[in-house]
Amino acid sequence: MVIHGENDPRVPVTETYQVAEYLGTRGVSVELIVYADEGHGVSKMKNRLDCYPKVIEFVKKTMKL
Repeated sequence: MVIHGENDPRVPVTETYQVAEYLGTRGVSVELIVYADEGHGVSKMKNRLDCYPKVIEFVKKTMKL
């Protein structure tokens, strides 16, 4: 799972798209979440409430729990 804020001043969001694409071409299961209103990290409560359950489900699915 790749999570990124579109307004990240440290890491351009284009690099996140490249990572996700690279993993996909290698047959790795990848989910990409980009928050348009975030910077370097997920700090807004509405985005945390959206993001964290998705992370849990991704881990469960990936680890086959």
